[in-house]
Amino acid sequence: MVAFLAATGCNANTFPSPMAGLQSTSGSGDSELVQTREIDAGIIFAGQASYLCFPLTELGLDGVRSASNIAAVTTSCECVQASLLSYYFSSSRVEDALRLDFTPYEATDGAHRPSPLAVEVTLKLTGGGQRTLRLNVQSVVHAPTSNGSDHD
Repeated sequence: MVAFLAATGCNANTFPSPMAGLQSTSGSGDSELVQTREIDAGIIFAGQASYLCFPLTELGLDGVRSASNIAAVTTSCECVQASLLSYYFSSSRVEDALRLDFTPYEATDGAHRPSPLAVEVTLKLTGGGQRTLRLNVQSVVHAPTSNGSDHD
C-alpha cells in the first residue's frame, strides 16, 4: 500500500484550525506586507501522483492577481512542489494559476484511515511582502467499488 506525503514537513498539527474553509488573518505588523489564507482543499488519493490548481484571482490574496506579481513560491513540505502556470480562461483571455503537485510516498503501516495534512505555501511578492496559503487536505485510500475494482 502507498500513502501520500510522508510526515516530514507535512504535519496536521502545524495548523490548529481544522479544515476551516477560506479564512483571512493578518500577520504580525503591517497587513500590507503579510497576509494569510486558509483553504480546505478536500481530498487527495494516497499512492497516486495528484495535483491541485488554483486560479490566482480566486485566492483572495491582496496583490496576487498574476504571476508577474510573484517573485518566488515555496512550500513547507518537500513532497509538495509549487509552480505558476498560465491557462486560457476564454479563447481570448489568459489567466495565471498556482499548481501544487503532491508526490506519493510508500506507506509505513498500510492503514486505510484518512490522514489530515497541512501544507503552507508562501508567495513572495515582487513589490515586497509575502502571502501565505495554509492548505488543508485529507489523504485517503481508494475503496473498492461495488464491481470490485479499486478505481471508478
